[in-house]
Amino acid sequence: MQIIRFYEIGQDNPTHITVQWNLGNVCNYSCSYCPSYLHSGNLRWPDLELILDIIFKIKSKFSNKTITVELLGGEITLYKEFFSLMKTLKEESVGTNILSNGSRSLRFWTEVSPYLDNIGLSFHPEYASEQHFIDLIKILLENGARPYIKIAMIKNQFWQLVEFDKKLRELYPMIRTEMVLLLDKQSKFNYNGYYYDYSRDEIDFLTSNETASGHLVAEFINDDKQLLTLNQVRDQNLNLFKGFECGSKLSFISIDHKGNLSTSLCRQRPRISIYKIDSDLDSLLNPVICELDKCINHSDLRILKERI
Repeated sequence: MQIIRFYEIGQDNPTHITVQWNLGNVCNYSCSYCPSYLHSGNLRWPDLELILDIIFKIKSKFSNKTITVELLGGEITLYKEFFSLMKTLKEESVGTNILSNGSRSLRFWTEVSPYLDNIGLSFHPEYASEQHFIDLIKILLENGARPYIKIAMIKNQFWQLVEFDKKLRELYPMIRTEMVLLLDKQSKFNYNGYYYDYSRDEIDFLTSNETASGHLVAEFINDDKQLLTLNQVRDQNLNLFKGFECGSKLSFISIDHKGNLSTSLCRQRPRISIYKIDSDLDSLLNPVICELDKCINHSDLRILKERI
């Protein structure tokens, strides 16, 4: 059946913009499936004043829209000004969503969680403790932060991680968890794009029987609408959007760890330096017609795409 529109829940809302900023590549983990450039620590964190200046310029530019700032980069909580950054954004009524491995101490999370809105926690089993993760979720919920969980599905721990997912659902039925099949981001293997040689039973379990609620929306030509998980989209090859108009409603601004700003991570999109945001931002705001065979990056999948 033909897809005519595709987007993440909320990304079709013309009154909201997500600003995703990858602040660096300093991380306390070096997961085997993670490319070294994402955790090598060779990039300096930007200054707090610069981060706030750029965020407030974007907020001012789109004053008729609500803004959510999505922060990631290596392990974002290692940023020395993290607490001050989150406190300031909270005080200025800027919505936030941070992506973290959750490894900091429970004391740290108790202190900072009142200043967090949404937090995506990734469970990396090569390093993480299940009990620490369980205790952390409890602290976040008690302090009004809204966690959602992604579990990195390592091949040799696959079914053990399925049991951990079940445990989290039983303890915290109000939060969303998703078991994520890991991609081969550096094309090292010939496992149909995956980092591990997952069996068909394992893939089918996560794409057909998983209880994760989908956050990606596919609208079809017959007016049918489906909610899909990331695993389902990739496995069913639903991420094919050549000829679609991408970004017809501005909903996403991306800033990479080198300070390049665009309206997606896709290489088809032009980029400007954050230092030219005052003069050159408008040049980025036009939608493009997709020319790629496949949309790979999760952030790009989130953006509204419409068949023309």
